[in-house]
Amino acid sequence: MHLPMLKSPDSYRPKACRCGCERLQGHGLRERHPLELVVDGQPIPVVNIRVFLCAGCGATWRVLPAFLARCLWRTWDVVEREALDKPRPRSAPAVPRRTVQRWRARLAQSARLPVQVLVVAGGLVRDLAERVGLEPTRKELLAASGGSLAALAVLLHRLAPGVRLM
Repeated sequence: MHLPMLKSPDSYRPKACRCGCERLQGHGLRERHPLELVVDGQPIPVVNIRVFLCAGCGATWRVLPAFLARCLWRTWDVVEREALDKPRPRSAPAVPRRTVQRWRARLAQSARLPVQVLVVAGGLVRDLAERVGLEPTRKELLAASGGSLAALAVLLHRLAPGVRLM
């Protein structure tokens, strides 16, 4: 699905910049080199990412496709499978033990900051924050959300860029 979307800059173009400007211009492509990305049995060494430039403030926007985990060098399905100890398909390459330990340690950390972000956002996400209480772990927050790791991470990033779940 990502490859056809790359052909049209509008498919990934953000609606507006944080400065309020709605004129984001295509500014080229950047490469990401995710580890162990396999599609239909074929390894994919490079994923192109659309880059946009705000005409108002000059901010640069890099829009990752939904399957890539921000800052983790892997796809969300690999991160979720390994961090939550789900069974790995036979064909899937092993993730280094230390990497999995880091991911699991991150999920065991306090979710105080993500919960604060959800409370401030209000609405249904505030209800989620109130359900988990003041001192949940990130894994408990994920379980309470009932969604996927990717969905919660994207929500947090949209509400407060820089706040990471993983």
